[in-house]
Amino acid sequence: MAGGWADLPMDLLAIIANRIELPKDFIFFTCVCTSWKIATNLNHKFDIFFTQTPLLMLADKHDDYRKFYSLIKQKVTPLFLPEAKQRHCCPSEGWLCIMDDSTGEMNLLHHLSRTQIQLPSRDDLMASNGLGDEVLWDFMEKAILSASPSVTSDYVLVVNYHADINRLAFWRPGDLNWTNIEMDNLGAVMGINYYKGKFYYVTARGEFWVFEVPGPATPKPNAVEQHLLYWSEHDIFLQHSAQYYLVELSDKLLFITRFAHYPELHRYKTYKFKIFEVDVIKGELKEEDEIKTLGDSAIF
Repeated sequence: MAGGWADLPMDLLAIIANRIELPKDFIFFTCVCTSWKIATNLNHKFDIFFTQTPLLMLADKHDDYRKFYSLIKQKVTPLFLPEAKQRHCCPSEGWLCIMDDSTGEMNLLHHLSRTQIQLPSRDDLMASNGLGDEVLWDFMEKAILSASPSVTSDYVLVVNYHADINRLAFWRPGDLNWTNIEMDNLGAVMGINYYKGKFYYVTARGEFWVFEVPGPATPKPNAVEQHLLYWSEHDIFLQHSAQYYLVELSDKLLFITRFAHYPELHRYKTYKFKIFEVDVIKGELKEEDEIKTLGDSAIF
């Protein structure tokens, strides 16, 4: 053929790129040459598809690779990701919010393209809440994006972290610092997610809270107003060894409780899930299905 692989029409390369389904194939595609890599940025269909595909990020093996397990493909794929080596990682919208525990440096990292977005540091995160050296940093629990940075620059990042107690803060593109979110709830944040323009979280005592953070086109608010959506008196909040999650599925906001015990080696063993739909209009829970697990199988 005349020219070479690098001379293929950009629109043709974009069409080919958007037919790729496996992460390793996508990476190989971007490594062919500069024009092929540029073609992957012309249309973000692959990014959108991939963030909707359930993936489990496996534990850090202290090397330059991180392994991801696909629930759909039922296979493990190793990705060359030295930026995540020995970093604390919180996934959201196909990106990883990573923190270097030794330096406090924070970034958003795309696990396929390895694109990084620098964030204000952990020290700034602590300072946003007026915390100094007298308060010890514990860990970052969760990071939630309102939208994928691959698709739009109009997004908000909310982090849930522990420094003596449970805390929240947000950052938007263009912000120089983290902004603290004052919390009036009882109990630690156990699950948080973004759903239809608002952030929702549930506490260990059964409180469901909701708040909004305007995008970067709007001046930064001095305070974020939160509303108590619902306070559940369900006995699931009295259970020991229970974990709570807020998950968007099929256009619904689901509240999922995972029940576990640790009969040996102090390892949690899940034995049941209970699922509710959060009615964000009426402010109530609707009980859905219960899933009991037995070994590696599940009974619905």
